Amino acid sequence: VEDMLKRSFAEWRAQRSQPKALEELKSTEAQLARVRRRAWPSCALGCSREEVDEYYEVSTRIDALNAMLQ
Repeated sequence: VEDMLKRSFAEWRAQRSQPKALEELKSTEAQLARVRRRAWPSCALGCSREEVDEYYEVSTRIDALNAMLQ
């Protein structure tokens, strides 16, 4: 019974905080959309947004592979 009460209280808190979390998610997504609409700043190396995105993806994959090898 005690375990069931703990789970019930935890579920109640999670449901209570859900609207706030959804509001924060919407706000963050709106901020991200505004940033993506901005013009890409000039870069000393002449990198485009697509090249930076590709570099990030490749770098992330390399990190994941390194983690798997260790």
